[in-house]
Amino acid sequence: MDIHDLTLFYPRLVDAAVELGLSVYDGSTGECFVPGPWRLSPQGREHLAWSNPAPAPAKLPDIEGRVRALVHPQLHTHGFRLEIARSSPVTMQVHWLRDVPLGLQRISLGWKSRSDGALYEARTSAGLRPVLPAELAPLCEPQHMVDLHIIHAGVVQQFISPLRSGAYDINPVEISNPCQLDDFLAATADWLIAEVLPILDQCRTLADFLVYDLGEPRQAIVVKPYQANLVLAHWAGEANMEQRFELLVQRCAHHRQPANTIWRRTRVHGVNRFHGDANAFAVDA
Repeated sequence: MDIHDLTLFYPRLVDAAVELGLSVYDGSTGECFVPGPWRLSPQGREHLAWSNPAPAPAKLPDIEGRVRALVHPQLHTHGFRLEIARSSPVTMQVHWLRDVPLGLQRISLGWKSRSDGALYEARTSAGLRPVLPAELAPLCEPQHMVDLHIIHAGVVQQFISPLRSGAYDINPVEISNPCQLDDFLAATADWLIAEVLPILDQCRTLADFLVYDLGEPRQAIVVKPYQANLVLAHWAGEANMEQRFELLVQRCAHHRQPANTIWRRTRVHGVNRFHGDANAFAVDA
């Protein structure tokens, strides 16, 4: 029993005794608690009222152990390494990372405990961070990751509250007991292997990524349109940048991107740069 449990035990013990018509004397403080309820002390009598103790910090259950047992073995066989980061006692980030010729691929499960410690939220994400020449990397600012847009999570969708999710937001998943945790992680492992991994496998090299990005099927998981997509095409010497640019604009509309993600093109240091604009699409010579 930790110190927080002890601070809760004392008032509960006194309350239970007084409700039964008993009196409790605390020799360490000289106080006596009697039915009423009253607190009697050398200073006099006062109505018994406890100050609310600060809630104990919620603790994550053995999520790490279950992740290592149910998810990691399947991803490890495909070249992913596991990294776990804890930014606080109630949050944890589980990352699977894989180095490929294009850069770094990532699959993540983020965990957060509710304040009462009885409910946990899990958020899934995936994407890749391309390695670009130093002169081109600044053109991707501020978004260097090319994320996957998860519209529907397949077998994992059953764990998502219909009140918390929408057509374009699969998160968060809510976990409230160990059995549900195991079921969710087992389903997540199957879904990652069946639906997420094939997309990442088709984006290992620069050439493969550009082919997939240009002809991507409209499915439950798509590559988000970012500046990095166009910078990669420029780096590869794409002959028809206008076609690729127009396709990305169409994908913004198809996936209901907000108005401020419509693209326009400017010229920075002699290189075409594409970035968001809320109102217009302009081309600089």
